Amino acid sequence: MNRWISRAFALLSVPAVFVSILAVPAPAQAATVSVPNSFTFTGSGWGHGIGMSQVGARGQAAEGRTAKQILEYYYTGASVASFRDDMDLRVSMAYLKTSMRMRVEGLTSTPARATIVVGTKTVKLTEKDVAVISVVGTQTQVKRNGVLVATGSPIVVRWSGTRNPGANGSAPAVLNATTARTFDGDGHRYRYGKFELRGKYSSVVKRTTLTAVNVVRLHDEYLKGVAEVPSSWPEASLQAQVVAARSYALVKYRAGVRGGCWCHVFKDTRDLVFAGYLKESSYMGERWAAAVKATNVSATSSQTVLFQGAPAQAFFFHSTGGRTQNSEDVWGEKVPYLRSVDDHWSLDPKYDSSFALWGPKVRTQSTVASAFGLPNVVRLDLSDRYASGSVRTAKAWSSTGVMKSLAGGTATSRLSLLSRWYHVPGSTPVPSFTVAPTSVAVQSIVGARAAMTGRVLPVKRAAGSTVILQRKSAVTGTWSNVTKTTVSATGTFTFSRPSSIAVRQTYRVVKGPVNCGGNCFYKGSSSRAIAVAFANKWAVAPAAVSRIVAQTQPVIRGTVAPLNVAAGSTVAVQRWNPTTKTWVRAGSAVVDASGRFTAPTAGSPVGVNKFSVLLPKRDCVAGLCMYRETRSAVVSVHVTKPFVVTAAGKGASGRVVVAGSVSPAAVSKGKTVRVSAYQRGRWIQVGTATVTSTGTFRATITRIAGKSVPFKFAVTGSLCVNGTCSYTATTLAKSLTFV
Repeated sequence: MNRWISRAFALLSVPAVFVSILAVPAPAQAATVSVPNSFTFTGSGWGHGIGMSQVGARGQAAEGRTAKQILEYYYTGASVASFRDDMDLRVSMAYLKTSMRMRVEGLTSTPARATIVVGTKTVKLTEKDVAVISVVGTQTQVKRNGVLVATGSPIVVRWSGTRNPGANGSAPAVLNATTARTFDGDGHRYRYGKFELRGKYSSVVKRTTLTAVNVVRLHDEYLKGVAEVPSSWPEASLQAQVVAARSYALVKYRAGVRGGCWCHVFKDTRDLVFAGYLKESSYMGERWAAAVKATNVSATSSQTVLFQGAPAQAFFFHSTGGRTQNSEDVWGEKVPYLRSVDDHWSLDPKYDSSFALWGPKVRTQSTVASAFGLPNVVRLDLSDRYASGSVRTAKAWSSTGVMKSLAGGTATSRLSLLSRWYHVPGSTPVPSFTVAPTSVAVQSIVGARAAMTGRVLPVKRAAGSTVILQRKSAVTGTWSNVTKTTVSATGTFTFSRPSSIAVRQTYRVVKGPVNCGGNCFYKGSSSRAIAVAFANKWAVAPAAVSRIVAQTQPVIRGTVAPLNVAAGSTVAVQRWNPTTKTWVRAGSAVVDASGRFTAPTAGSPVGVNKFSVLLPKRDCVAGLCMYRETRSAVVSVHVTKPFVVTAAGKGASGRVVVAGSVSPAAVSKGKTVRVSAYQRGRWIQVGTATVTSTGTFRATITRIAGKSVPFKFAVTGSLCVNGTCSYTATTLAKSLTFV
């Protein structure tokens, strides 16, 4: 079996299995009932069926869903968020063993080294050395190349190139550590952490045994070695697997170190399959390592499945027969985030060619009879099922009419089947079609068409058949046919519905039964309900004054329709930021009873500004709204500001010097300042000055009579568009006094 699906062995349950018998028993009296020689089973899925379906995650990733979306779909009510995970995890490498052999192997041309520390003694290893740590009687011994070099417990092994290599240096290396007699094989090389070993008396086997753990950082070192799915799978499915594995391991860590194994987790299907360096060094292993890194949020925390703020025990398995299991249906305990959900991807051969449909598996009469504790079996009744469709109770009758029953999981185990989903021969419809809409909810605009798409599985039996769209009455709750269409060659269907009014409706898609003879009979089935909303758009008509007086901000006014819905709504005024190329908040207002709003704004720079009014969605149920979020047309407003002019003078009557500044300097540079003086009863231009790069100007003026003279300093506007200037013309009137 491939390592990536070995977790499925832990607990069996799910998916679609149907059964036929080779000799059909006659429905006559007990004495004449024919006893079949064997039973033949076929089915779908592999694993316990609780939590995340790995094949389902693969299918969802192929359809474009993110790891977060996949995880929050399978773990009902849970969320994916950052959680601290930089602690050291203890992974069991040997439990109830008598010995472990190890050697250090370099990954480059630089020699690798390792040390074995026993109490105060340090045993050094080169790449040429082989160490054997074993329990002899009650003593723990360390031998190097067959020579006893140390005794005692506990023992710590470090090697070069790890996070804390001790005195071994930084040369990249792995520790090849195995309880086998040889170093053959690739699944026992470890790149990270350290090994801790001890000899301790075990009450299980009544003698001293050897226990060994690889101590690695959960954040990255442990997860890089988890081997639960192929590294070639879509990126989102790999990341979902990483996060699920991290969450599972965090729960185990928080439960504390287990006394017997001296560990938090085992390296096999008792917990998660941990292959060490083999995972990241094998085919496409760099993609798995990249998935681990992609889920790290910081150096100390990573994405985790959380339920009520704590890590969720994120169980996962290979595949189902179309729907996952409720936790209590398999393990007896109800867990809020382990609920039964649709998993039709597991039935699609393009995502799982091995277990979408498995079998036939023949079980002899004696095997089936032994499973039920009967002398023989002539009839099976498997109609008692869970929400997932898996068998709750299996019943069998002997030729004398004696009936015995087994729990579904027990029957699955005793018959050595891969799942619980199977059917009795001769019963009408065997498996059901799976009708899977692409979307749970559909939103469309009034006057447009809402497209409802989906797929029917198995494709081979569904292609070319008819599916019916039904609508649910909001008054009576009954379903009625609306229209029908044909399933495509790839198993897909599309319904397109228009509406001229804003309305919410509930639809479903129904697939009728198909009989191709024998075990090819498929029951009819319906999809989950699809909520559809046809939404209005707001009618937003903003207006604004064409020119704003100096040093004020725009006031955006407008109307919203329909009035009966809009009144009381808050509109958001947004301004376009050309630097970041985004809309930023500039103000807001409440729509009055007449549908009007007046929104003062703030923070607008001088110049032409673009504004838009945003109306929020309204009247929403389960995410479907009768009024969609609507953005108005863009209005342009020219925000202006006057130049600021200062001036002073000195000199005597007849010849004076006036000087001053015009700000902002960056805009006024090069501008001409016209200087006028009030002489002999009228204003006379007496000079000009050019503004410098620092915003200053200076002018010498002759023929000035009087000691206190009124002056005017005038600057024309700048940065003008269609006659409106960003910086407006300004005249400073000031009396200057001279000697």
